[in-house]
Amino acid sequence: DRTYRFHGEDIHDFAWVTSPRFRVSSKTFSDPGLPRVEMRLLLQPEHVGQEERHFTATAAALANYGHWFGPYPYDAITIVDPAFQSASGGMEYPTLFTAGSRWFAPRDVTTPEGVTVHEAGHQFWYGIVGSNEFEHAWMDEGINQFSESRADEVAFGQHNLLARRYFGGFVPWVFHDIPVKRYWDDGLAGYRAQAESDVEATPSFQYWPS
Repeated sequence: DRTYRFHGEDIHDFAWVTSPRFRVSSKTFSDPGLPRVEMRLLLQPEHVGQEERHFTATAAALANYGHWFGPYPYDAITIVDPAFQSASGGMEYPTLFTAGSRWFAPRDVTTPEGVTVHEAGHQFWYGIVGSNEFEHAWMDEGINQFSESRADEVAFGQHNLLARRYFGGFVPWVFHDIPVKRYWDDGLAGYRAQAESDVEATPSFQYWPS
């Protein structure tokens, strides 16, 4: 038998994950003016070729959010690549988040970069700020979506493509001649579809449709 003990200071939420399939790797984040952070990646074996992309995106969040909003306060962060069809991608907890990728992930699309920056960004909005995401989703999702779009643009430049997936969402096709602008395309379509549904300040559990 083995006993594992975990301890963290100023952590208001907790998650734990394990799998014999994970390919574990680590890399140190370093940026002038910010503390060093050990980035630990738990990657599915079919995504081993995307290791550096996950690290680069996490570092982009730690660097840009760190300079804009204050440094990440912990000495480690764990990136989890969830299992296919596990419906566990895109979740955040202090010092740990789940990203999300595909087997076919073209180099010129921001997948897995976008979701990785976004979920790492939740270390700040809601994590450091400590807002109640169950009650006030706009404070973590809304502010973080704006911050993520800004970080994506700084780290990866303007998106000069729009990706769509066919054959049941499996095969990606990249349209290289369609520019995507942060201030216009990142979220505007979603807003147009939901603008008359619920007030942004509505508690999460009262949104309709759920």
